Amino acid sequence: MARPAHFSRFNAAMVATLAVLLLAWTSLALHAPAFRALDDLSLTPHLTPRSPLAQLSEAFAIVTHPAVMILTSLVLAYRAWQRRLRHLAGALAIAAPLAWLAAIVLKLVIRRPRPPSPLGDAITYSGYSYPSSHLAVATCLAVMVVVTGTISRQSRASLIGWRIGLCCVLAVLGVNRLVMNAHWFTDVIGGTLTGALVAALVTFFWRIRMLPPPAAPVDERRGLVAVVFNPTKLADEALLRRQVADEAARAGWRPPLWLPTSEDDPGHAMTRQAIERGASLVLAAGGDGTVRVVTGELRGSTASCAIIPAGTGNLLARNLGVPLDQADAVRMAFHGRARPIDLVRVTVDHRDDEPVWFTGMAGIGFDAAMMSNTDDNLKKAVGNAAYVVAFTRELGTKPLRIQVRVDDGPALRRRALLIMVGNTGSLQAGIELFRGARPDDGELNLLLASPRTLGGWARLARAVIQRPRNSGAVDYYEGRRITVRLLDGPASWEVDGDTQGTGSHFDFRVEPGAVQIVAPTGRAVRPGPVASDGEA
Repeated sequence: MARPAHFSRFNAAMVATLAVLLLAWTSLALHAPAFRALDDLSLTPHLTPRSPLAQLSEAFAIVTHPAVMILTSLVLAYRAWQRRLRHLAGALAIAAPLAWLAAIVLKLVIRRPRPPSPLGDAITYSGYSYPSSHLAVATCLAVMVVVTGTISRQSRASLIGWRIGLCCVLAVLGVNRLVMNAHWFTDVIGGTLTGALVAALVTFFWRIRMLPPPAAPVDERRGLVAVVFNPTKLADEALLRRQVADEAARAGWRPPLWLPTSEDDPGHAMTRQAIERGASLVLAAGGDGTVRVVTGELRGSTASCAIIPAGTGNLLARNLGVPLDQADAVRMAFHGRARPIDLVRVTVDHRDDEPVWFTGMAGIGFDAAMMSNTDDNLKKAVGNAAYVVAFTRELGTKPLRIQVRVDDGPALRRRALLIMVGNTGSLQAGIELFRGARPDDGELNLLLASPRTLGGWARLARAVIQRPRNSGAVDYYEGRRITVRLLDGPASWEVDGDTQGTGSHFDFRVEPGAVQIVAPTGRAVRPGPVASDGEA
C-alpha cells in the first residue's frame, strides 16, 4: 500500500521521545533500587482465589487479552478501508499486532520472571513479565483510536472525551494486572511505553498527520469552493463533509457549497450552478462518471477541478497520481497545483448538437457490453473482480466489421472485437494499455484487437504488457481525430465505465488543455493555460 507524501515533524518527535523514555525506563526498572521498592508491592497477594473479585479480574483480563484487542483493531481497519481511509486502514491493521510482537521480543530478551500470584493458574498468567503485553497492545490500540478520530475530523469535545475514556480504561487495566499479581509495577509502565512507541512508529511510517496546521484567515480572492458529489458512491458522506470543511478552513477558503448529484442528473446542472455562483475550485467526489460530467461542464472555464476518488475504477485519478486515500485526496485538493489536461469530444451518428465529453477511455462493442452486464451489487462487494464475471459472459462475442480513419489518413477496414479510444494510458493495477499516453499530450490513442479464445486474450495481454506497438495481437494508432464506423449496424458503447447506448458512427476529437485539474506536484503533465471553448 502506498504511503502519503506529507511528513509530520510531530510524529518524528514523538518517536524519538518515546524511544528515549522506554530505554530509560527499562534500564531503571531492571537496575534502580528505588524502582525495586515499587515492584516489591507486587509481592503481597491482593486477591483470594475463586473469590468474586478474583473471578471478575480474570474475566476482565481475558476480555482485554492482546488477541481480542488485535481482532478489534482489524475490525477498525476494515471499517476505515470501507470509508476510503486507506492509509489509516493499513496503520490500524499493523499497529496492534506489531505492539504484541514488540512486547514478546522484549520479554524474550529481558527474561524477567513474573511475581508470585495466588492466581497463577489464570489464563493470562504465563510467560515472562517485562513488559506487559496487555498494556502494550491496549495502549497502542488506544492511540490508534485517537488517530482515527483525528483523521475523521471528529469534534474537539469528542476527541477529548475519547482521550479521557481511553486513559481511564488503560488505568483500570494496569490496576487489574497489578491486583492479579500478574506483573510488577514497572512492567505496566514499560508496556504502556512500548505500545505508545509502536503506535508512534506506525503513524510516522505511514506519515499520518496528527497535528494539522491552524486555520488560515479567509481569503476572499480565492472565491468559492463547491463540492459536486455522488451520494451513492460515498461510504460516509458526513466524514467527507467534515474533512472538506476542515481543510477548506485551514487553507483560508469560505465554507464549501455542497451540490449532490441525482439519479436524473449526474452533475451537469450542479456544476453549472457552481460556476454561476462563482466557484473557483470544484471538487468532484464520486466515480469516473462524476469526474467526466464535472470536467466536461468546466471545459473552458476559469475554475479548477479536484478529484476525490470514490468509485471502483478512478482511472483519471490513477493516471494523474491523485491519492486514492480520501483524507490525502481532500488535502491535495486544497494544496495541490492546478494544471491543464485534455478532454475528448465524441459525437455519435452525426448528432453534433449532443456531444459527450470524457477524460479517460471509451469502448465500443465488447467493452461496453461487459460494462453493461457488470452487476452493480457485485461490484460494490468485490470491486474490480466483478468485471471478471462479466468478461466471461462476453467471450463468445463476434468481432465487428469496422472502418477507421485517423486524422486525414486513409480509411482502414478491420475486424475488431476490442475497440478502445483513450485519453489516458493506464488501467487499474498499473496496467498500461496505451504506453506513454498522458492526459495532456494533445493526442488520442486507438487500440484494435480481435481475441476470440482465452489463448487470444492471453496473447493480447502479453502484447499490451511487452510491446507498445503493433503486433499480430493488437494494433495501435495515434492522432488528434479518430472516426470509427461500424459496418454491421449499431453496437453499444461506453465512456469512462458508463454505458451510453448504441451507435454506428463515432467521431472522437481531442481538445488540448480544456480543463484545469488539481494534481500532485511533479507528475508528468504539462503546465499551461486553459484552452478556449471550441473544437480542436
